[in-house]
Amino acid sequence: MRMRTKLIQSDNDISGTLMILVTSAPTSGDSKRIKEIGFSGYLPKPLYSNELATIISVLLVAQKEGKNMPLVTRHTIKSEPTPENKKILFNHKHILLVEDNPVNQMIASTILENLGCIITPAGNGVEALDMFNQQSFHLIFMDCQMPVMDGLEATTKIRIIEREKNLKRTPIIAFTANAMKGDSEACIASGMDDYLAKPVWQKSMEKILTRWITDKDDAITEMEQNEDEDQTLDYDVLDNLKALTNGQHLGIMRMYLEISAKTVPAITLAVQKNDVESLIREAHFFKSSSIQIGAVQLGDLIIQLEKFAQKENLEGIEPVLNHFVTLSEKVLLEIEDYIDCYKAA
Repeated sequence: MRMRTKLIQSDNDISGTLMILVTSAPTSGDSKRIKEIGFSGYLPKPLYSNELATIISVLLVAQKEGKNMPLVTRHTIKSEPTPENKKILFNHKHILLVEDNPVNQMIASTILENLGCIITPAGNGVEALDMFNQQSFHLIFMDCQMPVMDGLEATTKIRIIEREKNLKRTPIIAFTANAMKGDSEACIASGMDDYLAKPVWQKSMEKILTRWITDKDDAITEMEQNEDEDQTLDYDVLDNLKALTNGQHLGIMRMYLEISAKTVPAITLAVQKNDVESLIREAHFFKSSSIQIGAVQLGDLIIQLEKFAQKENLEGIEPVLNHFVTLSEKVLLEIEDYIDCYKAA
């Protein structure tokens, strides 16, 4: 490939030709090498919608205007800045954030801090109860599934404390990746007031805060989902993550890569050993992190693995596991490529 590009570049008649690499076998670090070889654009297969035409258009316009463009990729054409909605600042509002997943906790904390909130983190229901007994909060975000003590039990205990001490009721919002009808009913039954579906978007977080700790009540908690189920990464989610973290999203993505390196083999091993408990634990932990960073299809596969484990019957799980392993490899490569492209730009 390097020889062919050199031949093109050395031919005066075609040396100005723009070259775009389309490959079905992406590898880590591709972006840097491809730019060095002489390509102007890069797309891993499968291609989506009008990506190739868009990249060609971007490159031709840049060439016409004499602009020196970095390597144009899938991320480049989907990361055009859009006007930000006006933020509602909730200055000095004390929020108890109960979440066992470090990726989700970091993202939610960043959103809330950007809105002016003061965050107290807790990793499980027991820690949440300790924090609640020490100070008062304007609102609590409570993950439903956690080790030691889950969110439903913690919420029930908080309501008991409020009644016994005659305290003002603190709004408790279920912080869940499974905001289905049955889940919302279980949340309400435990004493929660509302729920917020993962992955978290700033707009939906603002509306929850508006509903429960201001006088405004015109909020909804629905979020728009990307409907392209075949896409490895949802770049709208990545762009949202970048905006929410003020450009610090690469640290979160590197954290996800580290978690993936341990969790994917752990899930595979759990299936091989028919270890249902480990599969439930690892799948739950990895599911919301994957959805949160834009690996929505991978998250859906993890949910399927989790359902097998919850039924305590892993018969027929192999095709799902194989698809999960294959897709996770693609996701990791695309994340690494995204990081490389971002640094190169």
